[in-house]
Amino acid sequence: MIMEHLTRIQCNRVVWGVRKLILAVLVSVIPLVASAQEHSKADSINALAEDADFIKSSLLIVEPGNKVYSNYGHAAIRLQSPVNQLDYCFTFEMQLGALDQLKFLFSTAKAGYATFSTEQFLEQYRNEHRGITEYALNLNPRQEQELWRWLDNQLQRGMTWDYNFLTKNCSSMCVYAVESSLMGEKIVYHDLHPALTGTYGDLLDYISRNAPWSKLFWKLRMGSKGSETGDLNDKLAPELLPGAWQKATLVDSGGVARPVFIGEPVQLLPYSGKQAATFITPFGAIVLLSIIAILFILCFTLKKCKVMKIFTFKKSLLSAAIMLLTTASAFAGNSYVPIYGQLYAYPTGAGKVYAELEEGSVAEDGSTASQPADMVDVKFVYKGITPTGYFYGHAQAEEGWLFAGFATEKYVDGEPVLPETVEDDSNPAYLKVPSAVYKGLASMFSSEEEAFAAGFPADPDAVHYALFTHVAPRISGTGSRLGSVAIDKTVNYVGEDVTITATVKDKYQDQAQFSHWVEKSTGKEIKENPYTLTVAGVEEYEAVFTSDLLFEVEFPEEGGYIEWYRDCQAYFPETTEQMNFVQPNLKKNDARAYFEVQPTASFVEPKTAAFLYAKGKQIFLDEPSETKPSGINFYGNPLEKWSGEEGVAVEEVTQVIEMKVDGKDKDVEVGDITAYLFDKSSETFKRVEGGFVPANRVFLAIPKQLLDGLEEGFVPDVIYLSEEGGDIDGIGNMNVKPTVKNGKTYTIDGRQVAEPNQNGIYIYDGKKLIFRKK
Repeated sequence: MIMEHLTRIQCNRVVWGVRKLILAVLVSVIPLVASAQEHSKADSINALAEDADFIKSSLLIVEPGNKVYSNYGHAAIRLQSPVNQLDYCFTFEMQLGALDQLKFLFSTAKAGYATFSTEQFLEQYRNEHRGITEYALNLNPRQEQELWRWLDNQLQRGMTWDYNFLTKNCSSMCVYAVESSLMGEKIVYHDLHPALTGTYGDLLDYISRNAPWSKLFWKLRMGSKGSETGDLNDKLAPELLPGAWQKATLVDSGGVARPVFIGEPVQLLPYSGKQAATFITPFGAIVLLSIIAILFILCFTLKKCKVMKIFTFKKSLLSAAIMLLTTASAFAGNSYVPIYGQLYAYPTGAGKVYAELEEGSVAEDGSTASQPADMVDVKFVYKGITPTGYFYGHAQAEEGWLFAGFATEKYVDGEPVLPETVEDDSNPAYLKVPSAVYKGLASMFSSEEEAFAAGFPADPDAVHYALFTHVAPRISGTGSRLGSVAIDKTVNYVGEDVTITATVKDKYQDQAQFSHWVEKSTGKEIKENPYTLTVAGVEEYEAVFTSDLLFEVEFPEEGGYIEWYRDCQAYFPETTEQMNFVQPNLKKNDARAYFEVQPTASFVEPKTAAFLYAKGKQIFLDEPSETKPSGINFYGNPLEKWSGEEGVAVEEVTQVIEMKVDGKDKDVEVGDITAYLFDKSSETFKRVEGGFVPANRVFLAIPKQLLDGLEEGFVPDVIYLSEEGGDIDGIGNMNVKPTVKNGKTYTIDGRQVAEPNQNGIYIYDGKKLIFRKK
């Protein structure tokens, strides 16, 4: 239920047969809803759609697994249309971009509905030897059509929610989907399990009875919320949902009730019953570690380690001692964690390094950054329940040297070995102290002073190097998606022979080719690959790849905007920016309306309307069509629309906005829209005249509910791109505030992105993070 989403591969988001789903479901739904009173005149399609077997809906419950992420099982909705030979499962999944797991730790991850064929769904869990039980839903034909339509719409619009294991998880969102399709009816519960009538803590105690380690993790995450009663729908975990719905009823406006389920449950995959209570509980682990540590300490003290290699065991001894001494304070809820690493410049004299601590960390002298030096000790205390164990490494090359990248010290037979391969060529880089996370829960203290005193001195948890060199291979722009580069001697000196190699990535083997190297200082082109040269000084060689997937887009030389709409997903270079109109930021100032415009992702999803800004010629990359679901937009801005080849009447345009309904945030579809077209000459948005948007235009569809926030009855004729007016110079000079904590991610220069896709620094919720491709 909860951690399941962390390990589901991103391809589960591929929407299998979406076009057929929409055709099969919507064609039959629209006539029925529009002319229900004329059922006697309905054609054969409508008559067929009224049949109870036209669509079959059911709830699928997946058996819990023994892994942390599967301890609570999983839930999904299955929809079938036998006459159309359609059979799909809809499931609520967390996004799995590069930073999503980190976002998950800070409760800011995003999640949404995904769908794939039932055959694929079953195969996935068959391979894991986990059982699946199917419960048929007792919905009427129109409710089943509405359920399918509603789920399709979530996929079409790419709707996402803040993932929260208490309120927004796989089973609660199954309940939400079904309730959203009941068309006036409601679910009434009877005789609930005691775990559902208590607090969130009571619920966790019950569903974690065989998963003590998961219980420990979520207890720490819940904090005071564990004492809250919460909403019943949020607590219907996969294990408890079937029992609750077996005793519940669907009640219409006249008080007529019928069961939620119909018929007997069907075992699609046999239950293995393999989940059992964990042999080693957290308490048992503490006792075991205590015994081991005492034996080690006695051996070290009495025998002085004469028969053991001191280097090999010293770090283990000190780490175990620290863990034991601080276990009590960790479980008492204290949150000061000592973390220790080292950062070296190599070779000595080639450059300087310094460390910058992320927010929530502090050095012993109260500073958050060290001074540049050949080597710095990175001793700091992290303030928080979950220690991140990260810091920012900065490198400064001396004259005559070139920064190659950061690497982590390796060990061979217990001895440290200088790393030879760059792991991260961004500068600064987000460097990890590996053991900090798994040691963190058992190495917390009640104060900074106590943490510094007990946590140091000790062997560093990580030793990082900033490597400097003379010759380095590079790759830039959208070409970095096509291939990679390598060098046989990362650290090289004048007079040495080195070989650089460019390689097309496996994904693009049939669609891309290496073209040549460019010697950056001279512009000289070199066709040879691999290319061997004698180092004569500082030089970068950039690999150039060619592909039919690459194409040029012309922007005005002085800079300007274009309207964008294509069938394929397209990646664009960092020198191109995409505008993003955030719904709450439409404002009025002295009778002039304006947007606070934020930049967004470095790619545009297929069939997505967008506005792009750049200067001069830009090189774009088409994603191969088979890798992305055509017609599905997960990241597009909902305000931006495409008028299509025929144009569109404004009154036919609908929009989805978040509104309070019955005290809860709901995504509501509205049709009272004001449409605006972009005027390049004045860089403003002007209201559409005559109620019709011309063909092949990108336009903004602004719901009346958003305009009401300006002034009663105020509908502006012109909306500006900034508070000052339309006189701006690209997105970089717009009114962007990336430091506001809003759950969004920005590049270091202020461009909002859906998720990081290039190495470098990103700002997330006002905090600096470093992303490195794997």
